Amino acid sequence: MNHQPQRYHSKPCYRVSMNSKDIPHSTLYRRSIELRQYVGLTESQIELAFAAWPIIEPDLDAFVQDFYLEILEHEAARRVFSGPDKVARLQVTIRRWIEELFTSTHDEAFVTSRWAVGLRHVQIGLESVWVSAAMSRLRDRMIRSLVARFPSERTDLPEVISAISRMMDLDLAIIQDAYQAESVAKRIGEERDFAEGVIATAQAVVMMVDQSGEVVRVNQFLAKRLGWTHLTPKTSMPHLNCLDLVIESDREALRNFIASALESQSPPPLETQLAVTDGPSPRVRWHAKKYLEPDDLLVAPSAPARPLVLCVGQDISELSDAQTRLVRSERLAAIGQTMTGLAHESRNAFQRSQAALETLALELEGRPAAVKLVEQIQRAHDHLLHLYEEVLQFARPVRLELRPVQVASLLQQTWEHIGQARGEKSVLFEVKSTAPMEVFADPFALEQTFRNLIENAMEASPPGGLIEVMLDETWEGADRCVRIRFRDFGLGMSDNAIARAFEPFYTTRSRGTGLGLPISRRLIESHGGTLELCQATPGVIATVTLPLKARPVEYPDATMNVDYRRQA
Repeated sequence: MNHQPQRYHSKPCYRVSMNSKDIPHSTLYRRSIELRQYVGLTESQIELAFAAWPIIEPDLDAFVQDFYLEILEHEAARRVFSGPDKVARLQVTIRRWIEELFTSTHDEAFVTSRWAVGLRHVQIGLESVWVSAAMSRLRDRMIRSLVARFPSERTDLPEVISAISRMMDLDLAIIQDAYQAESVAKRIGEERDFAEGVIATAQAVVMMVDQSGEVVRVNQFLAKRLGWTHLTPKTSMPHLNCLDLVIESDREALRNFIASALESQSPPPLETQLAVTDGPSPRVRWHAKKYLEPDDLLVAPSAPARPLVLCVGQDISELSDAQTRLVRSERLAAIGQTMTGLAHESRNAFQRSQAALETLALELEGRPAAVKLVEQIQRAHDHLLHLYEEVLQFARPVRLELRPVQVASLLQQTWEHIGQARGEKSVLFEVKSTAPMEVFADPFALEQTFRNLIENAMEASPPGGLIEVMLDETWEGADRCVRIRFRDFGLGMSDNAIARAFEPFYTTRSRGTGLGLPISRRLIESHGGTLELCQATPGVIATVTLPLKARPVEYPDATMNVDYRRQA
């Protein structure tokens, strides 16, 4: 009996729906051709199987019933079907699927429909082993029916059985291919979702850059820092080069870092400072890896895959600060140990030299030239004693005596106390306050800090210049604070001088000890506050941020002295 195969018609479709990535039909069809060659299925065998369809068709309903009823006998397969309605719908699907196997032209649209069958079974959660077992059972029922109904006058039964078996093997291979592809896609999707979740919640700078350094993708942490509040992976990225994210002196190093990542895939970590418009520049340690971004993650999905660099930057500012504090503590300990050994001998030496100078001055009365030399020796002696006392004070532990302090009043009092230091230099002093500010702090420590900052401002101010002190309220985390900004209108300081201003013994003044600012910062930090310097136009601003209620911070004891006020 000759049977003319029906052509399978379907709506035009160019992609098969998958969880993570679509596969073009042409790819599926090429794969099916390879599989057909592998199982040895020829066009003549397909025609032979098609011709057997009228023999098998009368038992089609029985095949369908058996296919699903057997599946429902097993708990692992039965749990994916929610009820009889679902089974009934799937029976209609399997009936059409069998009909199409024997009546449709095996073209690209047909292969796509078979792929979709396998995909559907993955989507409903049926394990592939049950599909394979059911296919084997269906094949057996078909062959039994064929043998029972095959015309006795025909002698090609073995060839027909072989053709049907090969055709069903090809069909099962396509379905299993869909299973495999979708399972891999789901696993990749889950891993990607996990990675995206980690990146989205990480408090770190994460960005993808191309070979030129152009940023093509960022995480939410960096997007918020850049003010890109509505950015998503599919929206157009604002134009940004990664080099613009770091300070100018670090840009060449970052450029070489990106180039190295494209070559070696895993360069050594790089530390840079982020460029910020206000506040201190965070220090970031970068790690990078070469990455070939899939098409569906690109900002422009139509663009070809390209080599990119995944950069992850961790803010290590706190770590760097902790290391700096540790080095500072070790240095203080070394200074303290040295000064403890010198204290006893130096005190006696200073007392003896002071007594000798006073006696010598009496002996030289009436000899102006000699008296002038003694006065120069006395000034050098006093300077040396002052340096000794500052070093000793810097090395001693801070002990605070906290009490209520009116900040504005203490500033005026400090200005009056340093009246003699002003000499003949005419400098104006002005305090501006937005509200009465009272802190719970050590007045002696605050006055010493204020004195150092005001004297530095006086030194930098031109004759007739202004020292402006501004008080306002601010918050640091959960702490309500007073912010005190000392500004002079002098020539200012270089970036290098500001960066090193708090290093012990660093000074730009000919007679400075280089300990005034380090001591001041230490006293403020011991209250739980901060002291910073920054450039102004013109001049320099020293900013003290002090909690209204001090949170004393203990420094490691460098000596056994009990109070920083005590003199040597």
